[in-house]
Amino acid sequence: MGAKYTKEECIAALQEIYNKKGICREIDLQERKDLPSVTTVIRIFGTWNNAIRAANAMNPKKICAAMYTD
Repeated sequence: MGAKYTKEECIAALQEIYNKKGICREIDLQERKDLPSVTTVIRIFGTWNNAIRAANAMNPKKICAAMYTD
């Protein structure tokens, strides 16, 4: 049986990736075998987007660019 992760540990993992890369995608988490799996994160938060919001790991520049493209 795999490791059990808490909500806080998942948030910390997502923030770690975001702080290093400036973005946190599912593929970024999949590449890290020392962190919770994408499946675990989604199970805990319900959706990937909920997890990203909880971790405050959204890239505001990309969000603004998406909102204001011609």
